[in-house]
Amino acid sequence: MDGFEKVAFAECWLSPDWTVERIMVRFGMSQSIVYAVAEKLHLKGRRPKLDVHSGHFAPTCLKVRRCLMCGDEFSSSHIGERVCTACKTTSAWRSGDEFRLTIARRA
Repeated sequence: MDGFEKVAFAECWLSPDWTVERIMVRFGMSQSIVYAVAEKLHLKGRRPKLDVHSGHFAPTCLKVRRCLMCGDEFSSSHIGERVCTACKTTSAWRSGDEFRLTIARRA
């Protein structure tokens, strides 16, 4: 991704008019890659959407947590999500090798 694409991605991510699905189509990415790019660009959770029936913003369930592997902050979508998307793409995570996970955590 070049600088202009990063800026365009950030603008889409921060706009309440753009859904994750729309961003996926616009940039030709899977959902997990969209969230990984957002984390890499240090973009925080999505803005809540306006509920057309009540007129109130829907609550967001994203919470900033520290990744158990790298220690970086990331937007977690639920209480059990404790490893960031970037770390989940590593071979250490995919292999499930506990020794390598411990080494990766220390590095």
